[in-house]
Amino acid sequence: MTVKFNSYSMWVVKKDDDDLYDWCVFVDENPNVINSIKSVEYILHATFPDPIKLIESKYNKFALFSGGWGAFTIRIRVNYENGSSSTTSYYLRLERDNWPRKQAPDTFPDNATRLVYQALLQKKFRWRRFDTVARTSNLSGDIVLSVLYDLENKDLVRKSPFPSIDGREMWGATAVVGISPKTSLA
Repeated sequence: MTVKFNSYSMWVVKKDDDDLYDWCVFVDENPNVINSIKSVEYILHATFPDPIKLIESKYNKFALFSGGWGAFTIRIRVNYENGSSSTTSYYLRLERDNWPRKQAPDTFPDNATRLVYQALLQKKFRWRRFDTVARTSNLSGDIVLSVLYDLENKDLVRKSPFPSIDGREMWGATAVVGISPKTSLA
């Protein structure tokens, strides 16, 4: 079986002479195919630290999130639930803005939701540490977490696939960082 892949990318910043992008690659198939897959192994260009990445999350279509400056071919091994596997490749082309985003809402159901969402929309940063969101919104960690999970279910925020430099959880508004690929599994 040949499994189709797709990708999202967005320009982040220019550093030295390079344009840097966030990107993700994911299985672009229906839920029946997603359910038949156990894991996806992505083999990135040798210049990546730890270039072999094993992804086991069916929920987000086995998405691999990363960043970089140039296009390249990703080698892929798809491991199926029945023990078989197949190999393919995907040419990752970086585009300035092909990552779907969800527009910021005009209204919020309550003040806590508004405060948490607004804490994520600071112009200087695309991602915010969880503790920064709690401090900025002046709400308890439990309330902030509850609001974040509710907003995540509505595709208004997503948790960063990477921790902050000091190892802490980060979140971003999907109006800024884009929506995560996901599937509704049967």
